[in-house]
Amino acid sequence: MVNHLERPAFLDETSIRTNMARTTGRAPRGERLVDHAPFRRWRPRTFIDALRHDRLGTPWGIDGAMSAEMSGLYVGTQLLPTLRAGDVFGPLTRTNGVRGLTLDNLSSHKSRGAAAALRRIGAWFPFLPPYSPDLNPMEMAFSKLKSLIRKAAARTYDQLWAALGRVCNLFSDEECFNCFKAAGYEADRKRHAPAAVIRVARIQGESVRPVGDR
Repeated sequence: MVNHLERPAFLDETSIRTNMARTTGRAPRGERLVDHAPFRRWRPRTFIDALRHDRLGTPWGIDGAMSAEMSGLYVGTQLLPTLRAGDVFGPLTRTNGVRGLTLDNLSSHKSRGAAAALRRIGAWFPFLPPYSPDLNPMEMAFSKLKSLIRKAAARTYDQLWAALGRVCNLFSDEECFNCFKAAGYEADRKRHAPAAVIRVARIQGESVRPVGDR
């Protein structure tokens, strides 16, 4: 049986800094918990990745905040080579050879360069409805990632990127699948598509078909 969860990829980004520190902890009863955290303002870096059902597939870091230009560069140079023929987000009827990517509604994701590159390979790239983090399994993955980065307490950029590499390797295929499952993406055998795909399309008022079939 085809595993339909092999098809979708969810793209998102998060800000990371060298002043990230844990905000909670434990101490013996009656003793004060003491830790150290920097309070100066640090320039943010951005970590971007695409989550699949079994891996964090294409991690990338940039200096500064995400922009439409950097989003297009990431999609064109990092993500496109990883999209396989047959990847799709939606029902699998009449979709052979179509590839798919799902993004949230952030304005920087609406890059003309990225859209053109995705169209050239026949990809379908729907946007999630505004204010819908519950439909994005990447939000859950980033929650754990940032918690582990705070624990690492990296204070230089070299330490920060090294910590990110270690943390990304901690995401097993089972954990990535659980992120999908918690967001409602499970194979619907009757429709031959993830059930939540149909729910998203109905919210958007669109038919559940890839761009290549329209």
